[in-house]
Amino acid sequence: MADTSDTTPKLDIMELQQRKEYARKSRRVWEGEWWANLAYVNGEQYVKWDLNTNRLIEMHQVPGSERVIRNICMPITRRERAKILKTIPTVEALPKTEKEDDQYIAKVLNAQFRDWRKKWKMDRRLRNASFWVVTTGNVWMKWYWDSASKCVQTAVVPPFDVYPDPYAKSMLDCRWVIQTQFLDLQTAKERYGKDFKPMEMDALAGLEGRLYANYADAFSANLPGVVVNEYWEPPSATRPKGAYVVWAGHELVYEGPFPYKHGKLPFTHIGHIERANTKWYASVMDYIRGPQEELNRVESQILENRNLANGKWFIPHTLELEADPDASPRQILRASGGPPDAAPQFIEISALPSWVANESDRITMFAQDMAGQHEVSRGGVPGRVEAAQAIQLLQETDDEVLKDTIHSMEEALAEGYWQCANLLKQFGNPKQLLKAYDDEGKVEVMEFMVQDLPEGEDLQITTQTTTGLPQSIAGRWDRVLNLWQYKIIEDPKQAMELLNLAPENPDLLPEHQDKAQAYRENKLMQGALDGEPRPIQPYQWNNHPVHMEEHRRYMNSDEFRSLDPQTQQFFQFHLEQHEQMHLQEVQKQAEVEMTAQGQPPMPPPGEGGGGPMPPGPGGPAPVQA
Repeated sequence: MADTSDTTPKLDIMELQQRKEYARKSRRVWEGEWWANLAYVNGEQYVKWDLNTNRLIEMHQVPGSERVIRNICMPITRRERAKILKTIPTVEALPKTEKEDDQYIAKVLNAQFRDWRKKWKMDRRLRNASFWVVTTGNVWMKWYWDSASKCVQTAVVPPFDVYPDPYAKSMLDCRWVIQTQFLDLQTAKERYGKDFKPMEMDALAGLEGRLYANYADAFSANLPGVVVNEYWEPPSATRPKGAYVVWAGHELVYEGPFPYKHGKLPFTHIGHIERANTKWYASVMDYIRGPQEELNRVESQILENRNLANGKWFIPHTLELEADPDASPRQILRASGGPPDAAPQFIEISALPSWVANESDRITMFAQDMAGQHEVSRGGVPGRVEAAQAIQLLQETDDEVLKDTIHSMEEALAEGYWQCANLLKQFGNPKQLLKAYDDEGKVEVMEFMVQDLPEGEDLQITTQTTTGLPQSIAGRWDRVLNLWQYKIIEDPKQAMELLNLAPENPDLLPEHQDKAQAYRENKLMQGALDGEPRPIQPYQWNNHPVHMEEHRRYMNSDEFRSLDPQTQQFFQFHLEQHEQMHLQEVQKQAEVEMTAQGQPPMPPPGEGGGGPMPPGPGGPAPVQA
């Protein structure tokens, strides 16, 4: 299966393993942070990372001591994820030019993006990705062509499974990436078309198995499967055809050139808090673990002191008690033997200082302040703040600390969808039928040729997550209604869209069929469908304002101005017919209203002058689209 046309030296397994080890060593300084963060969020907080064994181990408990966990990491991460996912990013393709064909292709791509989003269950994947971003600071999205299903796919890849170029300071200058996957034997065979021998991951301790159960169960028994490595290297000056190599253990599975024409690594990186001079991002948990440890010590000390509140007995070893002392009231200790002056002594325990009672709350507030989660983020209202707009502004201020994370996610999705569109053009069937559904189950079928899709720099993808409007429902309603009150917004449809009351898919609004019909009429009149320009007769029941808007938009374009004069006359005649029919509808509606009010009807429009004349003597007769 190896590609023999490339004279560049092949990458053997030993060299690939060495590159993977270099990448592992470069990330090892952060790997302990990831494991510890996962443990703390999941309630395993008496653990530490052992630098000698590079393992997460449980700390030894002193006999008689208490281990209290007041988990503030879990609610902080949940609020952090909720803020990131307040508005799911929307990916949009931009037309290459103002030409109608380019605008239609952009429209088709946007429908394809929405279809992928539903098939991929992207909202669920982003929830999964946000977990890894908040707990470890890093997550990768993989965008690839699945030859089995013959469609584009995406996957969330945790940082534990990614080994990028150790010399790269960001993914922008990353030359290669290795992805490790632990798969069951059947899945590995279906994906790579080869029978694999079972092998084990590195042995996991019970604690690691509980935290990352992809590789082992909670009892540290490794699950049967195979570890498959994928090496991706785009074309470069050193390796003009790039490389894609798959191996498991010491067995080569596949070796060939880089398979994707777009020439980009099929991974995009989402980061949380940027570090200096490294591609590895930090997590908010890196900074919360310290206060969490101190909080646990305080809570444990309070509990131990409470348990000692009844004091302690000192009993000389020379006394033989009939019963051991306990916390029961009015207990009498009796002893036999021993010197005459030997007697049990009761030792009172000193109470904790009064300020200790507030220490837990102080540490909690300190941790929440580090995470940018103040009172308004937790559903509270600061003192002397009563106005809803002021509360909303405070909430937005708390949310602003996550702008870098949200922008990182936007960039990763825009790059990923750009790659997917290129993969569709490279591997997809030449003729594509796309079904789009609205919330009511209505379906629209779009047909397009993949060769018409733009590629490379001609394909422009943008991502929008936030607007200038507040993200909360109450704040959004308050802001939009204020804009409506001061006449900044006058279109009811626009106001409904800003309030998220419009259908999710704008192409499936009621006037969409009229827009599609007007687009087809434009194509027929310019001869783009059958090669012969001709005039078109509009229907009486058309939505004339929508048709006139679409025709005027095209007639104002450079493409229309390049048409021959007779074809331009077809458009002018067609537009005048729509205007005449629309005027008749308006007149008819006015007559109905005047009749209802007992007034005489007005004369019909065009009386004595007639309607518009068809273009050109001897020209083709108008037809209906």
